Order: sequence, then C-alpha cells, then structure tokens
Amino acid sequence: GNVAIEEQAEIHALSRRSRALKTVTPNELAAANATVNQRLKSRPNGLQEACESLPMDMRLPIFAHCVDIILSDGALLPVEADFLNKIMAFLGIDPAEGKRVMEVMLVKNQF
Repeated sequence: GNVAIEEQAEIHALSRRSRALKTVTPNELAAANATVNQRLKSRPNGLQEACESLPMDMRLPIFAHCVDIILSDGALLPVEADFLNKIMAFLGIDPAEGKRVMEVMLVKNQF
C-alpha cells in the first residue's frame, strides 16, 4: 500500500544505523531496492523466498525492524497487521515471540 512519511523516515534511519548496511553506499542501496522491487513484482512468492533465505539468527531482528517501521507513524492498520502476520509466518517466528516483539514496539512507538 502506501508508506507514511514517518515510515519512510524510519526506513532511512534504519539503513543509516544498521551495521549490515553501513558499508553500502546510497547508490548501492538504491540499486538493491530497485532489484528487490522488480523481483517482488515478477515472482509471486518473492517475499516468502526472501524471508526463508535469511539465516535463522537474523529473522527475529529483521521482524523487529519491520514492526518498528510499520509502527513509526503511530498506527497499526489492519492491512499492516496482516502483513506482519504474513512476514512472521514466512520467517518461521514463534507467534508468542512475534507478539512479544509487537507489544514492545507498540510501547516504544507510543510517544
């Protein structure tokens, strides 16, 4: 759907804070983003494939980032909740752990 201005700002902030992305130049990040968008459009299961390709130890932190970005505008729309549930399943995250992450991020993004 649509990405709120606050969510866009959080994505940019996350990319600047991320240890994994610090060595990536803005041009490289833009190129990677374009590739991801193209693949997601051309592959019906692209999001699931991407989630399943992540190492197990990265999955919960990636999910937490997704929740943080989605909640950065202070709202959790039904379509966003559905997306988070889908991502949680694709990442193989235990629902209790996913719920715990969501609860913490809801508190974090209240103010």
